[in-house]
Order: sequence, then C-alpha cells, then structure tokens
Amino acid sequence: MASFTHLHNHTSLSTFDGVQSPKELAGRAGELGMSAAAVTDHGVCYAWPSFQEACDAAGIKPILGIEAYFVEDFDHVQSLREKGAACSDRENKVRKTRFHQVLLAKTQAGLNNLMKLASWAGDEGFYYNPTIDFKRLRRHSEGIIATSSCVQGILPKLALGDDQFSHLSKRERIEKAHSVTEQYLDIFGDDFYLEAHRHGIEDEETMNDLVQYLAKRYDIPVITANDCHYARPEDYEIQKVRTCLSRSEGGGDNVLLTDEDGGRFAHENMHVKGPEEMISLFEEFPQAAENTMRIAESCGARLPMEEGEYFFPEFPDLGPAETPKERLTEECAKGFRRRYPGATQAHKDRMRYELGVIDEMGFNDYFLIVSDVVQWAKAQGIRVGPGRGSAAGSMVTYCLGITDLDPMAHGLLFDRFLNHARTTMPDIDIDFDDKRREEVIRHIRAKYGEDRVSEAITFNRFQLKAAVRNVSRVFGLKPTEQDEVADEIKEIKKEHDVGTVEDLLEVSPKLRRKRQDDGRFEKVCKWADDIQGLARHPGRHPAAVIVTPDETSEHVPTQALTSSGEKHIVTQFDGDQLEDLGLLKIDVLGLSALSEIDRALEMARDLGYDISEEDLESRDDPKVYEEIFATGDTKGVFQFESDGMRQFLEQMEPTEFVHIAAMNALYRPGPMQQIPEFIARMHGEEETIYIDPSIHDAIKDDVSDILGDTYGIMVFQEQVMKVCQEVAGFSLGQADIMRRAIGKKKEKLLMEQKQKFVEGCIEQGYGRSLGETIFQKIEEFADYAFNRAHSSSYAALAYKQAYLKCYCREAFQAAIVQSKSDDGDRADQIRELRREGVDVKRPSVNKSKAEFAATDEGEVRFGLSTIKYVGKEAQVFLEERETGGPFESFMECLCRCTPNARAVKALIKAGAFDDFDLSRAAMMEAHDKVLTYARKRRNYKQGSRKSMPDAPQVHDVAEFPRQSRFQQEREVASTYTGGPPTDDFQWLAQHLSGHEHTYKGTRYRLELATVMKVKEQTTSNGNRMWWVTYQTAGYEIPDSAAMWDSTYEEIGDHLRPDTAVMLVLETDVRGEYAGSYTVENAVPARQIPARFGQVACVETDSPEAARSALERLSELPEGEMEAWVKGPKRNASDGQTNYQETVSLGRGIQPDLQSLSSLRETGKVHVF
Repeated sequence: MASFTHLHNHTSLSTFDGVQSPKELAGRAGELGMSAAAVTDHGVCYAWPSFQEACDAAGIKPILGIEAYFVEDFDHVQSLREKGAACSDRENKVRKTRFHQVLLAKTQAGLNNLMKLASWAGDEGFYYNPTIDFKRLRRHSEGIIATSSCVQGILPKLALGDDQFSHLSKRERIEKAHSVTEQYLDIFGDDFYLEAHRHGIEDEETMNDLVQYLAKRYDIPVITANDCHYARPEDYEIQKVRTCLSRSEGGGDNVLLTDEDGGRFAHENMHVKGPEEMISLFEEFPQAAENTMRIAESCGARLPMEEGEYFFPEFPDLGPAETPKERLTEECAKGFRRRYPGATQAHKDRMRYELGVIDEMGFNDYFLIVSDVVQWAKAQGIRVGPGRGSAAGSMVTYCLGITDLDPMAHGLLFDRFLNHARTTMPDIDIDFDDKRREEVIRHIRAKYGEDRVSEAITFNRFQLKAAVRNVSRVFGLKPTEQDEVADEIKEIKKEHDVGTVEDLLEVSPKLRRKRQDDGRFEKVCKWADDIQGLARHPGRHPAAVIVTPDETSEHVPTQALTSSGEKHIVTQFDGDQLEDLGLLKIDVLGLSALSEIDRALEMARDLGYDISEEDLESRDDPKVYEEIFATGDTKGVFQFESDGMRQFLEQMEPTEFVHIAAMNALYRPGPMQQIPEFIARMHGEEETIYIDPSIHDAIKDDVSDILGDTYGIMVFQEQVMKVCQEVAGFSLGQADIMRRAIGKKKEKLLMEQKQKFVEGCIEQGYGRSLGETIFQKIEEFADYAFNRAHSSSYAALAYKQAYLKCYCREAFQAAIVQSKSDDGDRADQIRELRREGVDVKRPSVNKSKAEFAATDEGEVRFGLSTIKYVGKEAQVFLEERETGGPFESFMECLCRCTPNARAVKALIKAGAFDDFDLSRAAMMEAHDKVLTYARKRRNYKQGSRKSMPDAPQVHDVAEFPRQSRFQQEREVASTYTGGPPTDDFQWLAQHLSGHEHTYKGTRYRLELATVMKVKEQTTSNGNRMWWVTYQTAGYEIPDSAAMWDSTYEEIGDHLRPDTAVMLVLETDVRGEYAGSYTVENAVPARQIPARFGQVACVETDSPEAARSALERLSELPEGEMEAWVKGPKRNASDGQTNYQETVSLGRGIQPDLQSLSSLRETGKVHVF
C-alpha cells in the first residue's frame, strides 16, 4: 500500500475551479494504490456523501473536510462592511481579503463541528464567500485537524506580504506569523500541521521556506499536498476553461482563454499524483509523507449513511401522556368512519395491518407530521393533489386525508409503499397549488422551528446547449455567433435525441462546417463535453423539505440562498443523500395543474356554472369520457396533452377510469409498444392473453382477477406483485423485493429472487420448468410496469381538468393560458386556443381582469398583468375601475390611475387602450405629457401644489404602420394580442391557402402565413441559404422552410417578421434538405387577389342582398377577374333538395383588395 495520502483536494463541486467528480478523485487515488484520500472543497461540504460512497466503492478510506474561507476576526470585517465607502485603503483590503483554511474531520465530534462551521459560514458568516474566523474555530475545534493550507492561507500570505499585510515590514510580518501560529497551536494543539506545496509557482517556495522555519521553531509536523483540482495531467486544459467560465459568471466581464490572465486561477501539475512523485518533490521534508499517513490513520469520521437509523422530530401536538401511536390510531379511526361508512371486515383488516407495520417500523410521527401539513394547507384553501407515488396505495394516508384515492377500490397495495422487507424510509410526495407552495414551507418552518427546517439543495449544471454556448464565449466567439450556435442546437434538439457534441455534429451540416472553418469552434467542440454536467451554482430543490428533531446543522451542513428577495436555508446535501442519512424528508411540490383547477373553478362559478368538488371527484361522468378523452380533446389536460397521447386516446375511446389510468401508465418509453395490443384487446379485436401465450393456459384461472381489467397485460407494478403472490406464494413484501430486483437488473439479486420464485411455484403446484418459464415472462414484461398508485392519482387529477374542459371550456382554457409563465409556452397555448376557434381578445383597461379570464360570450381575454412591464400596476387600474366606473378616455384613465410610464407604453403597444378614440401612435406620443399633467393634478388635489395645471391637448395622429403594431404586440405579450396578421386576410385566401398545385411537373403549396423569423445559414458546401419560420393562417405549430440565396435576393423584402404573406412552397425537395419545403415566392397578402385570384364570388343570404351585390359589382372598374353572385338557398320542387342560383356579372373586375373588401358588406366573398 502506498505511503502517502492526498489531504487537500477539490472536486467539481468547488464550483469555481474544480473539474474532477468525487468518483474520479476517489477512483484515481485507489488506482495509485493509496489507502485514503480527503475531500476539501472551497467553503462547502457538497461532495461529502458522494465522495464517501465513491471511496467505499474504491476500497479506500474517505477523509471529510473543507477548505474554508477565513478571516482573523469576522466581527471586525462586518464592522468595516457597515462602514462601507468610509473605509481606508488598508481597511478595504481587510474587508475584502479571504484566506484559505484546510480543516479535516478527525472524529465524529469533529465532523459535527465542521458541519456547524460550514452552516454558520454559509449563513451568518457569508460575505463575498462563506467565511469563518479564529473565534468560530476556537468554539468548534474539537475533533478537527487544521493545516496552514495553500499560498492563499494566512501564514503564506504573511510570508509573501500580500493583500492586507502589504503595509507591514518583513520583521512585523514574521512577528505576526508567530502570533498566528501560536493561535493555531492554542486552538488545535497536536492537530495543527504545516502544509507545503510545489507546482512550479514562485510564491510556493517562499511559503515553503516559512513552513520549514515554523516547523523547526515550534516543532510542528509538516505535510505535503498537491491541491488536486483534476484527476489526470491532461485535464489541466479543462480546468483553464472552467476558471474562465467561473470568472465570467454572474454578469462579470467576459474572460477569454487567450487573455493574458485568462487561466490565472488554473495551474499545471494540480492533478492526483502518485505517492512516489509526491515524495520525490519534497526531499527537504522527509517526514511529510509519513505525516499524511498518520493523519489518514487518525481520521475515522463518517456520515451515518448505512446505519438504518432515523432522526425524526416528535409530533408536537400530542395530549398529556398521549403517544404518537395512539394519536395516529385515533386520527385514522375518524377518517375511516368518514371514508368507509359501510366498511367490511376486509377494510378493517387492511387498516389494522397498515397501522401495525407503521408502528413496528417507527414511523407514527412521520405520518402525523405529513398529515398535519396537508390538513393545514387544506384549511387555508390551498389545493392539494389527490396523491403522488406509492403513498396513494395506503389506506392510512387515504383516511388521514393525505391522499384522495380509495386504495381498496383501485387495486392499490400498501406493500408497494411500505413493508417490513424495505430498509428505506417511506416517501410521501405531496402536490400543492404551485402559487402557494411557499406558504406551506413557511408554515412548516414556523411550526417546527426555523433552525430545524431546511430545504434540500440542488445544482444548476451545464447542459449541452449551455456548455457549447459558454465554452464558445471563452474561446472568443462573438455574441451573435454564440446565438447562432445556440439556435442551431435548439432546433436540432426538437428533432433529434442528442447528448454530446459528436451527436450534434453528426446531424448538423452547419456545425460541421463551422468546426472545419473556424479553429476557435474546433476547440469548443473539443472541450464542451468535458464541461457538460459540471455544477454551475446551487439552488433550491423543487420539492424536498427536511425536518429534524434538533438543529439541522447537528445532522447536515446548511447554507442560506436568496430567492425572490427571501432567504431560504438549504442543506448542502441533496434529497436522496438526506434520506440515506435517515432524515425526515417531505416532498412539497408545486403543481400548476392544481392552480389551473382552482382558477378555472373560480371563473366557472363567476360565469354561473354550477360545478362542485364532488363533480370533479366522481370520475364516472360518461360525457367527460365521450367528449374529451375518447376524442383526444385533451390539450391542456395534465399528462394527456401530447399529440401522441391524444392519437392513442382516439383509438382507445376510453369509457371508464381504469382505461385512462392504464393509458397514463403505458404512455412512456418501453411500455408504449403495448398500447396497440391493449386497445385491440379492449375492443375485442384480439383475444386476451395472460402475460404470454406460453404460460396463458397454466395461469389464466389464477391471475384473471388480477390482470382482467388490463386484458392480461401487466400494466401496473401492483399487478406484478399480486401475480408473484398468487403463483409463487410470496408475501407482498417479498413480491416487492422481486419487483425491485427486476427493475434494478442486478444479476446476483435477480438470481436469488428467481430461485425463491421457482421454489414457490413448485410449492404452489406449477413445477420447476413452468416456474422458470413464468419467471422469465414476468421478468420480460414487469420491467415495463408502472406504479398504479401514481398513474391512478394523476389520472384522477387529469379527470378533474377534463371535467372542467367539458363543462366550462372557456374558463378552463383561460386558466391554462394564465398558468404558462414561459413566453413561448403561453404563445403556443394562445395559438392552440385560436386554432380551436376560441376568440382570444386583446387586453382592455375597461374589460380585462388582472389575469387571463373567460367572458360571458365564451371568449378568453388577456389580463392586464400578463403584459410585460405592467405586473402589479394592473391592480391600480382594476381598483380605480371598481370604485370609479369605466374609463371614458385615455387622459381620464391616466389621471385617475397615475401609473408608471413603462407600464403605460406597454399597455399602448398591447392595445389595452384601443377602446378610446385615439390611435396607438397618438397615445404613445402624448403619454409623457399626460402623465406629467396627471401627477401635477394629483398633487394639487392632495394640497402639495397651489394651482390646478392646464390639461394638455391630445390630438390624434396617423396610426403606426401595420407591421409595427404587430411587432409591438409581440414585444410586450409574446404573441399577437388581437390575432396574427393573417387574420385580416383569411377570407381572401380560404380557397387558395393550404392547397397544392402542380405546374410543369412540380408540386407547389400555397400558404397564407405570418412571417416569424428569417435566419441565414451556411450549407455544408459553403453556400448561403435561408430559413423562413412562419405560422400558417390556421394557427398550426410554426414551421420552417428553406430558401436559396438567389430567391432571397428577389423576395427578401417581402419576408419581414410580423407580416402576412402568401408563401409559394415547393414540396418535392431532394438532397440535403429532403423532406423540407423550399420557398419559391412570397407575395404580400394585399396582392393575393392580383397574383392568384381568377374568380370572385359573392355568396348572399337574401334576394335583396344578391341584388345589392350585383349593383356593387357593376360599379367596380373592369378587369380580368370573373365576378359572380350566388343567391340564397331555395327548396327545389321535389322538396328534398335545395339549390343556389348563380348569376354572372357578365364582365370581369379588377382584382384589387379594396374593391373586394367593399363587397363584404353585401355577402360572403370567395376568391378562387
């Protein structure tokens, strides 16, 4: 075994400069024959759990530590912080300087002290970095080993005369070094070590001289370290890229790798070196390597991740002498009477069984705490989901009101959730209205103590697109080039499953060409995959909340994060790691579907619909299945809105709840292949086969009750467990172990389960051969099975939304649009509503609410607060309108409300003032002077101004150009508030657009469309071409068509974004862009009649209207377009048919838009 241990190492969770994963660090140390290794990330303990696990796997001892940020006296630094700009230059150096301090956990007490130090530093001690000082070290020094650290340590800085010590003479610095050393010795005694480094850095030699001097002076042992930031020498380049990225994060200046100091925080030789190399580097410190081994042998602290001990808080609301078991039993009895008024013995036995398991496993407090959280939320009117995950299979959770699905009625198993064979904690995930999730977390903090409740941490990591974009920045690509690359990746990911740069290059000629032509991008392609997956910065976990019996920092290190101006305490370990430590985790999830239901219900009731919660809970209304699910009309319905799901629903035609629960389980990769078979059996088109034809006859009688409602297919995991129970005599706990063994695919575990299963089959009378076949078939199909409790719970949630869509469609749709916070998602939802024929109205200061809302006329109207830059200002308009009545004019509105100018401009652009008799251009021109007048007028009324100001004159002016208005709407609302540019021309193009034509052997398609974007691209041959993104007049999903450069030169002027055009698309394209359309021409919408129209026909509904149409036609200038009038429908003499008389004008008319528009007053105009 090697005679050296690395005690100063950083992982990728040192988010500024580390690039090796905890697994790579541990693995490399093991490869080099070391018996132990330490992790000392900058100021945090993030890597501890994964590093300990990796060390165990590598067969080496983990040493847990940190390299803390350190000052001598944090309270003094805080006083300088408060002093701020009044600080002298010397004081500013003290205020800003942070030293490094390596600390290692020697004992369990030391580990706990490190956690407390890290927790204090990450909250109260955070200033630039999480910081500690001598005062805190002295308070929490027990069981900790300290070293003098790297060149950033306080002693090396004294030797170098850097930072806050630059004003001291050499003698003063030596005296100060003595004083600091004596403080370390006073605090840590024999557990203080001096640390030497050698990476070819000049400052380190000065540091090493001081180390040698102090070692002799005070008889302090020396260790050598390599400050390892990456595993292997070749990873140095990755670290250089990483440090450039880190220095540019958070709005800092862009740092290029080619800058003189671009990689100044990265250093060569900071890899995990072998023992022999480390020993040979430090001949002047012959005992240093042995000292590292001595430290390694003395360190025995570990995180208690495999001990199976739980640290639950006690439920606080117990009566005198009342036990948690008694309270849980009592609460369940109340719920049982409410949920099961006609309970059978089976119900009673099930409840008794579950309570017994919970008590024996010590989880009574856990269930009481979770129930208390849910009941509090419901009492506050916060909507809670019907269930999530396997917890919905428990009768206890159902009777406590945690879940809302009867497990007995839906075939759900408690043992899938909790059983004696499980060694893990129960996991109850709860969905809350996403708008009110924070209220729930604040309640938990208030009830159980701020110092005992934390949220779990999560990490924002570099994904593929972000990695490529950010590395592009480091190598000097311009922002426009970065955007171009990012846009290309975004488009690729829509069509391809790409996970690496090589995947991108394989499917993108453009990126291949760029790599070939641009040396900078070639380097980007080389390094981006190494950056992908690295942590960028910490964040709040979207669900996990931890409640501990005492201070959280007694069990896990914590830190403060700020979100929306509010401080949140988070753990430094993630949710799964916290469960491994035996801590109580409550998953408090925010689900937008719940806020959508609340909002839709509120609007529906405002509109006079009589819908109750019982209606939503029924799950048995035939109309909901027939009109929503069976037709695939599930856009906006939770988990049923994808195009593929909707197609399967149309084929399935579900009629009952189990059908949609099964579809929810089947519609995922893997089991999706079973959907056609499920549907065919459901409709009687195929015979029901139980599991597989090879075992069907042998087991059908035994499993028909289990698999009957899914037509012999093992759709649900609960079915797998019941089948194992039936054919092998397993307990449900044993069956759960087998289910998990199949899912994990661990060969040893599977073989053990197979042996037990086959032996069970023999005992049940199936025989060995058949038992082995049954196991094989179960193994094949069970891997596709899904948790029935979860799929049923979410199907129940989907049913609620489907019910609302069925009975109050406009309210449901308004709620769905409002829930979309992302601009693109909201624009897509509005487009979908318009495609369905819903009239989406622009915002109005006289008619809008704050949010999207349904109207009495079945419309959906924009809310004022949904417009960018308006936000809370919307409330000013609503309150004034409520108290003072509708606004009569633009000036009156601004005088009564006095909003800020930015909000007014945004509302003008969105069309919210269009009800007034002024153009948007006039309002934009006048708004500043009107607001100035409004403020002066308000001041006069409040008495702070002596005279009433003169009202400004507001004159109407010519309106903004059409394209500008549409562009402004999209700017502030992400979409067109009053409909896209094509809306005004649909009547003109209805018989032309969307149809294919053949001309000289080539097929063309005409599309009336709104131009969204035109993007230049270079082909693999180096030629320039263009991509036109457009949205058709039928509100389909935006599409793209290629256009050759020669075509762009001719028609590019017609392809301005936010304009309506008739696109001429060639549909028979081969070669590099086969399958795509190419744009052959683009005609402005106003020119459609002249370019494409051959016949104009006016369809009328009365003889008078027909005569009027003919008269109007006769007044139009003569031209080449044929003109007809079609009269009203009349009954034929047989009384069975009807006909329309068509009369020709007898001459042609000029095909101009103005003339044809004038005809619309007499009837419906068709152009062919």
